Amino acid sequence: MNPRTMTARTSSGCFLGGIANLLMPIALHAQPLHFNDSSAWSEEHWRFEGLEAQHLLFTITVQGDTAIQGQLYKRLRRQGTATIAPLLGDPPPPPVTLAIDAYAGALRADSAEGRWWVVLPGEGDPRLLYDFNLAVGDTLSGTYGDCAAAPIVTSIDASWFNGRAHRRFVLSGGRYLIEGIGASSGLFGYLCQLFEEYGCLQAYTQGDAHWAVLGCGPLTTAMPDDPRDGKAARAFPNPTAGSVTVPGLRPGQRAAVHDIAGRCLATVRVDGHGSIDLGMLPAGTYLLLPLTASGRQAPLRVVKQ
Repeated sequence: MNPRTMTARTSSGCFLGGIANLLMPIALHAQPLHFNDSSAWSEEHWRFEGLEAQHLLFTITVQGDTAIQGQLYKRLRRQGTATIAPLLGDPPPPPVTLAIDAYAGALRADSAEGRWWVVLPGEGDPRLLYDFNLAVGDTLSGTYGDCAAAPIVTSIDASWFNGRAHRRFVLSGGRYLIEGIGASSGLFGYLCQLFEEYGCLQAYTQGDAHWAVLGCGPLTTAMPDDPRDGKAARAFPNPTAGSVTVPGLRPGQRAAVHDIAGRCLATVRVDGHGSIDLGMLPAGTYLLLPLTASGRQAPLRVVKQ
């Protein structure tokens, strides 16, 4: 499970060369998948089974490698609580909370394509969990088990976390997939397991970094340089017909240029006047990411006229 990277990349994650590369054909590959022994998903689920309701709060953690049918997987473990509430009675019996601590399955990535496979407990064959090779208009029907809703990809944009852009596949019904994490409904949300009525990813952790999903909404970063904290730098003029200036950037400092889908197109440098020349870009909306040693600078949205 070696992470895949873009070809001809610098250590910053962008292609070598200047702004002229924006006008050249480029070969893009999926971003590296983000699960390792420090990854964890915190989820909330509601289930209704017969005459009882179950409220589950748990974290799925990656716990080392395991081999299944000659392939290397990551072992998953689910830990948390399940509160079981009977629905009948006058009054109904009080809810009972039980501990959850069990093997949750095994996860692997394709070596050549942006897909995740899962082997669930009690099953021997892998099932396609997430496919990040989707295009606008594609349906998820048949990809995620016996899911009857058949959501359709309505748009693809970028989610930013850990200083990088990851594709976000917005689906009909308001949910989404984020390349490198999975679905807003949780790790197994689109497998449509029996009787499960509602699931939501609450948080995602990798190493010391932590991201949260509020109400199954957009992924938000819990880092100090969150662009919504009101302290993010601003590019001006914006829109621009040519150059933009970003306060705080030094002459010679580099910045990455991404398209709105999160693809890294090129690196550019700040000139001696503190400006970045975008004059060779076609008209459209771009994301400008100043490159810093920490890699945690917030992206700037720039409109090129």
